[in-house]
Amino acid sequence: MGWFDTWFDETDWPTGARLDPFRDAVWQLSLNGEIKGWVTTSVTPMRSFPFFWSKLECMRNQVHWADGKDEDVDEDYSPE
Repeated sequence: MGWFDTWFDETDWPTGARLDPFRDAVWQLSLNGEIKGWVTTSVTPMRSFPFFWSKLECMRNQVHWADGKDEDVDEDYSPE
């Protein structure tokens, strides 16, 4: 296994238990019992500065409205 394969190896990536409910999840949005849309979330590994050595997780979420419109994807990074 070369350095390139090791660089992208995700088997030893740290995972935060607080993010577990957001791993490949779908959340329903409703108002007064009427479905307004959904929020989809995923958690993916990422590298961060300095020099991309830090291994972190990134949460992505997107709102999908019942009328078919989608919001832009929002990314949230670790506070570290």
